[in-house]
Amino acid sequence: MKDIKVARRVKKTLQKVKDDVHSSYWKNKALVVWGKIVRKRDKKCVYCHEVFRLNAHHILPKERYQKYMFAVDNGITLCCNHHKYGSPSAHICTVWFFKFLKENYKKVFDLAYERCYNYGRPEKKYNFKLEYERLLEIFEKMNEKGS
Repeated sequence: MKDIKVARRVKKTLQKVKDDVHSSYWKNKALVVWGKIVRKRDKKCVYCHEVFRLNAHHILPKERYQKYMFAVDNGITLCCNHHKYGSPSAHICTVWFFKFLKENYKKVFDLAYERCYNYGRPEKKYNFKLEYERLLEIFEKMNEKGS
């Protein structure tokens, strides 16, 4: 009997979270789709051309530049080594990363540089569910083109 009550409470809580379009549930789902779009677009690590163990990296950090968190052009594909763990790594050595962008991806660097002066928190709360649906639509269109 106790297990049934707990299961009902968990189900009710989960439903409340899903009903809240500003919840981290929808934010995380949107970020997963954002990462899939970025990795599918680039297909390989932009630094070493590795095709396995790929990560989508936010050029401008999503914590500080929330306005561009779901902008597909704010993402770039890196392998695990060049994303977080290796040497050089975009998270450990940001100077290297931006120098690499400036030399090899001038348009991406210029866009990021321009956005640095137009940053900040969005004026209103994000509707993460809406962002998720928008990104999912983009991803589905990419899959249609690829098939």
